[in-house]
Amino acid sequence: MLAGKIAAIVGALILVAQMIGVLRFSPNLMMIGVGLALGGIVLMRSSKSSTDLLERQLRKVEADRDRAIDGLRMVEVHTIH
Repeated sequence: MLAGKIAAIVGALILVAQMIGVLRFSPNLMMIGVGLALGGIVLMRSSKSSTDLLERQLRKVEADRDRAIDGLRMVEVHTIH
């Protein structure tokens, strides 16, 4: 997710720098800026949705595990010291 944020920011900075004249206009540089900005946004969303999916799966597996443990009907055994 961090790489996506960095790419999006760098791409946007390149585009803004060209617009205000800090960087000389170049079609190649403009394409790089657009590619970085759009690619960064895609990476950020992709990572977020993957993380959300993994978290949902983890909660489901934990609930299944808890039900399985509860189904064992374990008995507490006290030991004498």
